[in-house]
Amino acid sequence: MTSFDVVRVLDQLVAFHGKPTTIKSDNGPEFVAKKVQEWIENRRINARFIDPGSPWQNGHNESFNSVFRDGCLNRWLFESVRETREATEAWLYEYNVERPHGSLSGRSPGLFFEQWEEEQREAA
Repeated sequence: MTSFDVVRVLDQLVAFHGKPTTIKSDNGPEFVAKKVQEWIENRRINARFIDPGSPWQNGHNESFNSVFRDGCLNRWLFESVRETREATEAWLYEYNVERPHGSLSGRSPGLFFEQWEEEQREAA
């Protein structure tokens, strides 16, 4: 994914959810996309970087990285970028739609969202 793809997705997220006041990020080599930094500045969004060597300041991200590494990246020896993208996309779909999450009382995000939508319809 290029920085242009990330900027496009960020624009879509802001259009759907509204502009955040702050974006928290690692300040290490993973956050080098100048276009993303420009995007944040141009929209007057606060950037909050975690201190170097302080992964506990971004526990959600560190937890996801661990699950992603163990559940996807460490399972294959990828032979191409295309293969890596396909495996990653399949894993992300499973993680974001099908896999039960403890934070959702053991429900998958897909099931959680369906139940939430139903509650919203009943409340209206």
